[in-house]
Amino acid sequence: MMRARSYRACLALSQFGIILAGMVRTKPGTKVVYLNDELWFNDFEKSLRYFPMKWLELRGCRKCDFIVTQDPFRGRILRLLNKLPQDKLFYLPNSFPGPAERSTSYYLHDLLNVDRQVKIVFWNGAATDGDGSLNIAQAAIDWGEDWLFVTHFRSSGATGYKKQLADLHGKGRNAHVGKNFSLAELDKAFASAHIGLALYPDRGVNAKHIGYSSGKLNAFLRQGVPCIVSAGSGLKWVPRSGAGLAVAEPVEVAQAMRRIDADYQAFSEGAMRVYEQLLRPDFALDSIVARL
Repeated sequence: MMRARSYRACLALSQFGIILAGMVRTKPGTKVVYLNDELWFNDFEKSLRYFPMKWLELRGCRKCDFIVTQDPFRGRILRLLNKLPQDKLFYLPNSFPGPAERSTSYYLHDLLNVDRQVKIVFWNGAATDGDGSLNIAQAAIDWGEDWLFVTHFRSSGATGYKKQLADLHGKGRNAHVGKNFSLAELDKAFASAHIGLALYPDRGVNAKHIGYSSGKLNAFLRQGVPCIVSAGSGLKWVPRSGAGLAVAEPVEVAQAMRRIDADYQAFSEGAMRVYEQLLRPDFALDSIVARL
């Protein structure tokens, strides 16, 4: 049994963090806070594969003083999965502090040596089979000269799927950025996009109830960049708020991006408005710090 004798609080990030926290012997009065970032070990599926991990997660949750997740949508699922009382939950969107602001950036344009008038549709993420990115890239071969589909992978781990995407660089209206971005560079890259993409495969409870947990979506909206999202229950709030459009299939992306472009100012203002109303973390963070 590990010991944590001199700490006033133990902040447990993710399921593995709360499992470890459940194994740490803390002194009386030490607060244990579960910072939940993903919905894993889904016992809705009754999977024996994850049963030991789910049991350890539940044990860690019982030790918590309170739990932080991104929004009430995900909080409800987390509460059901882990049998938690409502009063233990706090909500903190997966966003950077500070106000929403549309800033002028041509970071991706200059990096790729393309005209600054080109409208970039930016994909940043894990890139896995079934997420639609390859379908969009194949369609982008025939996009008009005014548009460019740019992909950037969140991690550098090589996969066959990522290679197919990267190999389309320079074909039609496709470009791939292999550079590892710092946080400041990534912020400028998001701001230089005309439209952001936040499309998720319909796999499991985590994607179905994604809510306010998508870091890339929230980063786009903070910059006033409208987004095209998956037409699933977890992201219905995006088109409802006027911050973008939803698509059921990748083939619908081309039509959606042109619809957004036709009323761009309204969509951009909707993106910043919803960020200020729902996604800005400043005030929620204050209440969590005060509880600590």
